[in-house]
Amino acid sequence: MKKLNKKKLFLSLGSVFALSSVVAITASCSQKSTLNYSQFYWTSPTSDDDNGFQTKYKSMANDGKRALLMPGFQHPEKLQNALANDKFDANSIALILDAVYNNDNKAEFYKGADRVADVYFKVDEAAFLGGIAAAYMLNSNQSVFGKDNKLTWGGYVALNAKNTTNYLAGFDLGVKWANEKLKGKSVKQEGTQETKTWIEVEQVYASESSAGGFQPENDNAKKIIRELITKGVDLILPVAITQVGVAVTEAIATASHNVGVIGVDVEVENDEAINKKTDKFINTNLSGNKNGVVRFSITKRLDVATVKLLENAISGQSLSKGKDKIIIGSEIDPRDKYKLGVNTVGNLSDGVVGISPSAYHYVIDAFNLAQANESDKISTYDQLVNKITNDELFKTLDKKPLVEGYLDVKKETDNDAALLENKTIDPRVNGGTLYKSAKGTYYFYPVAKSTYISNSSSNKFKELWDGAKTNEEKQSLIGLILSYAGAKVKDGGYSEATYNGLKEFYAKHGIKIPTL
Repeated sequence: MKKLNKKKLFLSLGSVFALSSVVAITASCSQKSTLNYSQFYWTSPTSDDDNGFQTKYKSMANDGKRALLMPGFQHPEKLQNALANDKFDANSIALILDAVYNNDNKAEFYKGADRVADVYFKVDEAAFLGGIAAAYMLNSNQSVFGKDNKLTWGGYVALNAKNTTNYLAGFDLGVKWANEKLKGKSVKQEGTQETKTWIEVEQVYASESSAGGFQPENDNAKKIIRELITKGVDLILPVAITQVGVAVTEAIATASHNVGVIGVDVEVENDEAINKKTDKFINTNLSGNKNGVVRFSITKRLDVATVKLLENAISGQSLSKGKDKIIIGSEIDPRDKYKLGVNTVGNLSDGVVGISPSAYHYVIDAFNLAQANESDKISTYDQLVNKITNDELFKTLDKKPLVEGYLDVKKETDNDAALLENKTIDPRVNGGTLYKSAKGTYYFYPVAKSTYISNSSSNKFKELWDGAKTNEEKQSLIGLILSYAGAKVKDGGYSEATYNGLKEFYAKHGIKIPTL
């Protein structure tokens, strides 16, 4: 056998080492390059059935993602079935937004629930502020809206359900608060030194209060909006983000009087695709965006909720009670909000629901005008929230609806029932979670409570997060799965808000991900 040529051997080995280094560097650069694209962080199911979601659960796990953000109502059912049938990665967690996991508290869905957290938004509290702000906005701009010496609002829901009717109920209560507290008061007119006496803000109705669906081109929604405008409504609250644009179009087309719109879910006034440009309010003293008819919005802050969920997931804190002391389905210890194993009802005090900042001054001014003592007045939105959450009328939104003996159960359908003769609904007696519909029946919904969906809280994600050695590894751990096939993340709604929450979470930890 010939002797090996040492020089050639060393050259060969050197080439191998160099090649492997190049491969490693290339792989590293490729990963970093991928992380620079927003598409790396989100996906949508391949179809709207279980298989379409489970396919994405698997592919995201294969990509190294171990915390899946899930905004939208479709997710609980899909995830429940996946966990029950071992179709969801055993080392992954799921964070659901704007929906409730295992809402019926079925034992078959307990498995794996320690790796699930969800947030339901108590938006009626935000709508309460919205009602106050709207009533004050109308009254402080009487030359814009009150030319007939009347100030009115009207609203409707796409479908009567607890997470839509709560907008109307809360808003109605907020208007009621303003009318009670500010009756007879002198209101400074916006942009002037003039004052005018408070005009009671009344509700006007169309022929019905439900459009029957969320479709953007819903004919019934158009009919309701046009009926409200024909009746001289000053402000419309369409509880369907898909139909706010319809209200905008009709408001712009109205020549008889000025009509404003209140947005829902996100700050619609900033979305030029929905809040189309118009000169309706250009020459008025109205504050905010004068180029559109959407004055402000009642919002669910999915971005804030996303940060809260992720921060709790990486902290890995156990539930406040021991496993043997927790009954699944029972109300939680408040210290356990936003933890894994918990259905959290996010409220005004948490900052996950609210109104657009452009309307803060309306509700602050209204609150201050209602105060008899100068020392009780406030100057910031946070101070307002602290005060208003202790208000008697506001607290009725947390009062179980008393309907027995008031509603005719023989005419009851789901959460809609006729009132018995000679009965009157009073929020201070019956609770604030009732809304009188256009047909005279009452929509009502239960008070949402935070509950345990598991008797323990997983710390799997904390271990993975702590074990990640680089920022790039941490960036690879979290992904967003949208709520239906073909959905896009830049939707001006829940998906985009959730992504922005992910971006904010990473920024808090010194990691930068792309802006949409």
